Amino acid sequence: MSIWLRLKGTYNCTDSLPIRLDANKEAVTKGELQTPLFYAARNDATKALGVLIKAGCEYKEVRDYRQRTPLYVAAELGKWPTLGFYCWIAGYS
Repeated sequence: MSIWLRLKGTYNCTDSLPIRLDANKEAVTKGELQTPLFYAARNDATKALGVLIKAGCEYKEVRDYRQRTPLYVAAELGKWPTLGFYCWIAGYS
């Protein structure tokens, strides 16, 4: 996985770490099979989620080794800002 995308997802970076055009946005970690969106969801990095989704990262159907989506991981960990963000992009208010 690109270190740039991992940092962006983990630390909610939106301006300081641009998404490189050659970065593999759907790269997965070894073992857990998690994309940068999982890192962002796990860390309540809603700004990074927005940037990653806008850059074309798959957020609806992507699953890890336990068949969880980033939304499921956020719910499992009680990440309310991330859950609210997912509801907002899905059109719920």
